[in-house]
Amino acid sequence: MAMKKQKRLELGDFQTASAAASLSQKIVLHPVDTVKTRLQYLRLTSEVEFKDPAVHVMQFIRAEGLSGLYRGVATSLIGAIPVSMVYMPSYEVTKRSLPEDMPPFFRHLTAGSVAGVCGTLVRTPVDLIKKRTQVGVYSSAWEALTVTVGNGGSIFALWGQAQASFLYDVPYNMVQFTILEQVKVAGRRLKQGRELEGWENVAVGALTGMLTSVMTEPLDVVKTRLMTKMGYTSWLDAFRRTVTEEG
Repeated sequence: MAMKKQKRLELGDFQTASAAASLSQKIVLHPVDTVKTRLQYLRLTSEVEFKDPAVHVMQFIRAEGLSGLYRGVATSLIGAIPVSMVYMPSYEVTKRSLPEDMPPFFRHLTAGSVAGVCGTLVRTPVDLIKKRTQVGVYSSAWEALTVTVGNGGSIFALWGQAQASFLYDVPYNMVQFTILEQVKVAGRRLKQGRELEGWENVAVGALTGMLTSVMTEPLDVVKTRLMTKMGYTSWLDAFRRTVTEEG
Protein backbone atom coordinates (compact mmCIF):
# COMPACT_ATOMS: atom_id res chain seq x y z
CA MET A 1 0.00 0.00 0.00
CA ALA A 2 2.81 2.39 0.91
CA MET A 3 4.44 1.76 -2.48
CA LYS A 4 1.25 2.66 -4.36
CA LYS A 5 0.87 5.85 -2.37
CA GLN A 6 4.43 6.86 -3.14
CA LYS A 7 3.85 6.30 -6.87
CA ARG A 8 0.79 8.56 -6.80
CA LEU A 9 2.76 11.25 -5.02
CA GLU A 10 5.54 11.06 -7.59
CA LEU A 11 3.04 11.32 -10.45
CA GLY A 12 1.45 14.35 -8.80
CA ASP A 13 4.87 15.95 -8.39
CA PHE A 14 5.57 15.52 -12.09
CA GLN A 15 2.21 17.02 -12.99
CA THR A 16 2.69 20.02 -10.69
CA ALA A 17 6.24 20.70 -11.84
CA SER A 18 5.27 20.27 -15.49
CA ALA A 19 2.33 22.68 -15.14
CA ALA A 20 4.44 25.32 -13.37
CA ALA A 21 7.22 25.08 -15.95
CA SER A 22 4.78 25.18 -18.86
CA LEU A 23 2.88 28.22 -17.56
CA SER A 24 6.14 30.10 -16.93
CA GLN A 25 7.42 29.26 -20.39
CA LYS A 26 4.19 30.35 -22.09
CA ILE A 27 4.14 33.72 -20.31
CA VAL A 28 7.80 34.54 -20.99
CA LEU A 29 8.26 33.08 -24.48
CA HIS A 30 4.86 33.63 -26.11
CA PRO A 31 6.06 36.74 -28.02
CA VAL A 32 8.90 34.66 -29.50
CA ASP A 33 6.43 31.94 -30.44
CA THR A 34 4.18 34.52 -32.11
CA VAL A 35 7.05 35.89 -34.20
CA LYS A 36 8.13 32.36 -35.17
CA THR A 37 4.58 31.36 -36.13
CA ARG A 38 3.99 34.48 -38.23
CA LEU A 39 7.28 34.01 -40.09
CA GLN A 40 6.43 30.36 -40.77
CA TYR A 41 3.00 31.40 -42.03
CA LEU A 42 4.27 34.23 -44.18
CA ARG A 43 4.98 33.49 -47.83
CA LEU A 44 8.31 35.18 -48.33
CA THR A 45 7.76 36.44 -51.87
CA SER A 46 9.45 39.84 -51.74
CA GLU A 47 13.21 40.05 -51.83
CA VAL A 48 13.30 42.40 -48.84
CA GLU A 49 11.28 40.10 -46.59
CA PHE A 50 13.23 37.03 -47.68
CA LYS A 51 16.58 38.60 -46.89
CA ASP A 52 15.47 40.27 -43.67
CA PRO A 53 12.49 38.75 -41.82
CA ALA A 54 13.02 41.42 -39.14
CA VAL A 55 11.35 43.87 -41.54
CA HIS A 56 8.10 41.93 -41.27
CA VAL A 57 8.41 41.70 -37.48
CA MET A 58 8.86 45.47 -37.12
CA GLN A 59 5.93 46.12 -39.48
CA PHE A 60 3.78 43.78 -37.41
CA ILE A 61 4.74 45.49 -34.12
CA ARG A 62 4.11 48.97 -35.57
CA ALA A 63 0.70 47.85 -36.87
CA GLU A 64 -0.53 45.98 -33.79
CA GLY A 65 1.70 47.17 -30.96
CA LEU A 66 3.49 44.98 -28.45
CA SER A 67 0.14 43.51 -27.41
CA GLY A 68 0.01 41.84 -30.82
CA LEU A 69 2.90 39.66 -29.73
CA TYR A 70 0.57 38.15 -27.12
CA ARG A 71 -2.13 37.12 -29.58
CA GLY A 72 -3.41 33.70 -28.53
CA VAL A 73 -1.71 33.75 -25.13
CA ALA A 74 -4.96 33.02 -23.27
CA THR A 75 -5.50 29.85 -25.31
CA SER A 76 -1.90 28.85 -24.69
CA LEU A 77 -2.17 29.32 -20.92
CA ILE A 78 -5.52 27.51 -20.66
CA GLY A 79 -4.19 24.61 -22.71
CA ALA A 80 -0.97 24.36 -20.72
CA ILE A 81 -2.73 22.75 -17.75
CA PRO A 82 -4.32 19.70 -19.44
CA VAL A 83 -1.21 19.17 -21.58
CA SER A 84 0.97 19.20 -18.46
CA MET A 85 -1.24 16.61 -16.81
CA VAL A 86 -0.33 14.02 -19.44
CA TYR A 87 2.93 15.12 -21.09
CA MET A 88 5.76 14.65 -18.57
CA PRO A 89 3.90 12.04 -16.50
CA SER A 90 3.42 9.86 -19.59
CA TYR A 91 7.15 10.08 -20.30
CA GLU A 92 8.18 9.17 -16.77
CA VAL A 93 5.62 6.38 -16.37
CA THR A 94 6.60 4.84 -19.70
CA LYS A 95 10.31 5.10 -18.96
CA ARG A 96 9.90 3.32 -15.62
CA SER A 97 7.62 0.66 -17.12
CA LEU A 98 10.09 -0.43 -19.79
CA PRO A 99 12.38 -3.44 -19.16
CA GLU A 100 15.38 -2.58 -17.02
CA ASP A 101 17.76 -4.24 -19.45
CA MET A 102 16.61 -2.08 -22.38
CA PRO A 103 19.46 0.16 -23.62
CA PRO A 104 19.02 3.73 -22.28
CA PHE A 105 18.97 5.22 -25.80
CA PHE A 106 15.96 3.11 -26.84
CA ARG A 107 14.29 3.59 -23.45
CA HIS A 108 14.33 7.37 -23.87
CA LEU A 109 13.35 7.14 -27.54
CA THR A 110 10.35 4.94 -26.73
CA ALA A 111 9.21 6.98 -23.74
CA GLY A 112 9.60 10.17 -25.78
CA SER A 113 7.41 8.81 -28.56
CA VAL A 114 4.68 7.83 -26.06
CA ALA A 115 4.83 11.28 -24.48
CA GLY A 116 4.57 12.79 -27.95
CA VAL A 117 1.44 10.81 -28.78
CA CYS A 118 -0.23 11.55 -25.44
CA GLY A 119 0.69 15.22 -25.53
CA THR A 120 -0.47 15.63 -29.13
CA LEU A 121 -3.94 14.27 -28.39
CA VAL A 122 -4.44 17.08 -25.88
CA ARG A 123 -2.32 19.78 -27.54
CA THR A 124 -3.75 19.69 -31.09
CA PRO A 125 -6.93 21.75 -30.43
CA VAL A 126 -4.92 24.27 -28.40
CA ASP A 127 -2.30 24.70 -31.12
CA LEU A 128 -4.94 24.98 -33.83
CA ILE A 129 -6.78 27.85 -32.12
CA LYS A 130 -3.58 29.54 -30.94
CA LYS A 131 -1.88 29.55 -34.34
CA ARG A 132 -4.94 30.77 -36.22
CA THR A 133 -5.24 33.62 -33.74
CA GLN A 134 -1.53 34.46 -33.80
CA VAL A 135 -1.33 34.88 -37.57
CA GLY A 136 -4.57 36.86 -37.81
CA VAL A 137 -6.74 34.30 -39.60
CA TYR A 138 -9.26 35.08 -36.85
CA SER A 139 -9.38 38.16 -34.63
CA SER A 140 -9.86 36.24 -31.38
CA ALA A 141 -9.59 32.76 -29.92
CA TRP A 142 -13.36 32.63 -29.49
CA GLU A 143 -13.92 33.42 -33.17
CA ALA A 144 -11.34 30.80 -34.15
CA LEU A 145 -13.07 28.22 -31.95
CA THR A 146 -16.65 28.90 -33.07
CA VAL A 147 -15.84 29.17 -36.79
CA THR A 148 -13.61 26.07 -36.78
CA VAL A 149 -16.22 23.98 -34.99
CA GLY A 150 -19.05 25.49 -37.06
CA ASN A 151 -17.34 24.80 -40.37
CA GLY A 152 -16.33 21.31 -39.31
CA GLY A 153 -19.78 20.40 -38.05
CA SER A 154 -18.63 19.14 -34.64
CA ILE A 155 -16.11 19.58 -31.84
CA PHE A 156 -13.91 16.99 -33.54
CA ALA A 157 -13.00 19.62 -36.15
CA LEU A 158 -10.48 20.86 -33.58
CA TRP A 159 -8.53 17.67 -34.24
CA GLY A 160 -8.77 18.15 -38.02
CA GLN A 161 -5.02 18.69 -38.32
CA ALA A 162 -4.01 15.95 -35.89
CA GLN A 163 -1.92 14.35 -38.64
CA ALA A 164 0.26 17.46 -38.86
CA SER A 165 0.61 17.51 -35.08
CA PHE A 166 1.60 13.86 -34.83
CA LEU A 167 4.13 14.15 -37.66
CA TYR A 168 5.82 17.03 -35.81
CA ASP A 169 5.24 16.43 -32.10
CA VAL A 170 6.16 12.74 -31.95
CA PRO A 171 9.55 13.11 -33.71
CA TYR A 172 10.18 16.30 -31.71
CA ASN A 173 9.65 14.52 -28.41
CA MET A 174 11.65 11.48 -29.45
CA VAL A 175 14.60 13.70 -30.34
CA GLN A 176 14.15 16.04 -27.38
CA PHE A 177 14.07 13.45 -24.61
CA THR A 178 16.84 11.38 -26.18
CA ILE A 179 19.14 14.41 -26.43
CA LEU A 180 18.15 15.61 -22.96
CA GLU A 181 19.01 12.34 -21.25
CA GLN A 182 22.28 11.95 -23.17
CA VAL A 183 23.38 15.50 -22.34
CA LYS A 184 22.52 14.96 -18.67
CA VAL A 185 24.60 11.78 -18.60
CA ALA A 186 27.51 13.61 -20.22
CA GLY A 187 27.16 16.42 -17.68
CA ARG A 188 27.29 14.01 -14.74
CA ARG A 189 30.37 12.36 -16.18
CA LEU A 190 32.10 15.73 -16.40
CA LYS A 191 31.19 16.29 -12.75
CA GLN A 192 32.49 12.83 -11.82
CA GLY A 193 29.06 11.45 -10.92
CA ARG A 194 27.73 14.45 -9.00
CA GLU A 195 24.20 15.70 -9.76
CA LEU A 196 23.77 18.79 -11.92
CA GLU A 197 23.03 22.07 -10.17
CA GLY A 198 20.19 24.46 -10.97
CA TRP A 199 21.98 26.62 -13.53
CA GLU A 200 23.51 23.54 -15.12
CA ASN A 201 20.06 22.02 -15.63
CA VAL A 202 18.96 25.30 -17.23
CA ALA A 203 21.95 25.12 -19.60
CA VAL A 204 21.15 21.49 -20.43
CA GLY A 205 17.53 22.39 -21.16
CA ALA A 206 18.54 25.33 -23.35
CA LEU A 207 21.02 23.24 -25.35
CA THR A 208 18.46 20.45 -25.74
CA GLY A 209 15.75 22.82 -26.92
CA MET A 210 18.07 24.51 -29.41
CA LEU A 211 19.30 21.26 -30.97
CA THR A 212 15.81 19.76 -31.10
CA SER A 213 14.30 22.86 -32.70
CA VAL A 214 16.98 23.01 -35.38
CA MET A 215 16.50 19.33 -36.24
CA THR A 216 12.69 19.45 -36.40
CA GLU A 217 12.04 22.99 -37.72
CA PRO A 218 10.97 21.82 -41.23
CA LEU A 219 8.23 19.70 -39.66
CA ASP A 220 7.12 22.66 -37.53
CA VAL A 221 6.83 24.89 -40.61
CA VAL A 222 4.60 22.36 -42.35
CA LYS A 223 2.48 21.96 -39.22
CA THR A 224 1.94 25.73 -38.99
CA ARG A 225 1.06 25.99 -42.68
CA LEU A 226 -1.55 23.23 -42.37
CA MET A 227 -3.06 24.55 -39.15
CA THR A 228 -3.47 28.06 -40.54
CA LYS A 229 -5.45 26.82 -43.57
CA MET A 230 -3.27 27.83 -46.50
CA GLY A 231 -5.01 25.62 -49.05
CA TYR A 232 -2.92 22.48 -48.83
CA THR A 233 -4.60 19.14 -49.47
CA SER A 234 -2.37 17.05 -47.20
CA TRP A 235 0.80 17.03 -45.11
CA LEU A 236 2.79 15.75 -48.07
CA ASP A 237 1.33 18.45 -50.33
CA ALA A 238 2.28 21.16 -47.82
CA PHE A 239 5.81 19.78 -47.50
CA ARG A 240 6.31 19.42 -51.25
CA ARG A 241 4.95 22.88 -52.12
CA THR A 242 6.91 24.60 -49.36
CA VAL A 243 10.18 23.04 -50.57
CA THR A 244 9.38 23.69 -54.25
CA GLU A 245 8.23 27.29 -53.84
CA GLU A 246 10.55 28.48 -51.05
CA GLY A 247 13.50 26.12 -51.02
